[in-house]
Amino acid sequence: DTELPVLERICGIHLVAGNEYFPKEGDVIALCDKEPLLFQFSKEMDFDSLSSGLRFEPSRAGQLRKGKNNREFLWVPEENWSLEEQYRVVVSSEVQDLSGNSMAQQQEAYFTVDNEFLQVLSVSFGDGGTEISDFQSRGALQRALQDAVPVSVQSQDSCIVTKITFSKDFDPEGLVQALDAISMEVFFPLTASYPVLEKVRVSGESNLELWWSGFSPSSDEVDNYYRLNIAGGASGPQSAVGNYLKEDVCVIFQVLKS
Repeated sequence: DTELPVLERICGIHLVAGNEYFPKEGDVIALCDKEPLLFQFSKEMDFDSLSSGLRFEPSRAGQLRKGKNNREFLWVPEENWSLEEQYRVVVSSEVQDLSGNSMAQQQEAYFTVDNEFLQVLSVSFGDGGTEISDFQSRGALQRALQDAVPVSVQSQDSCIVTKITFSKDFDPEGLVQALDAISMEVFFPLTASYPVLEKVRVSGESNLELWWSGFSPSSDEVDNYYRLNIAGGASGPQSAVGNYLKEDVCVIFQVLKS
């Protein structure tokens, strides 16, 4: 057998019960979360040869598995595909079939991930406080003081409850990530007292409530402003299926004495 093997198709798959799967339709490689890639060849291929001759740019950790037969192979990523990243997958011309015939030429394909970013749907301060859904990025803080949300406290020892609602549910590990990504800081003036996180409550898989104390209320002499930060990017909080915030979310608010 001297016929050279050909890579006939690279595509995403739909996973069903057990190890069953079927290819996604269409000419565009559509993937989301941790979905595997399917490689279909014209001939039965040598597994070790394919494993060493397959690469991704940028590099991704994953595992090659045999599919339904020796012509189909699944590549399963260890981590979720990165959003808005363009990937290049290359099958080297040195990959061989079971008869020892090499590929006629190197074959490659490009794809991006079909997924959406995590969003902060709303933030509110205090019981019955105003719900905010129009957030400022760190690059748009010049108008922060004039747009600051007023929040009232009785004294410096009083707590402000911050309620945050996300667009996706978190698993337990994701909730820990979300809490680590949330911070509260003095915005202006820097002489104001620094807030302290006192208590956290998880109210549903996409809602967090945080109690902060130690705010300096504004006075006749000075207006005190604070900033709530939620870190974005792939290193920030991730939902149960790997969605993350595209960028940091910031809310500036003025603390008033009630």
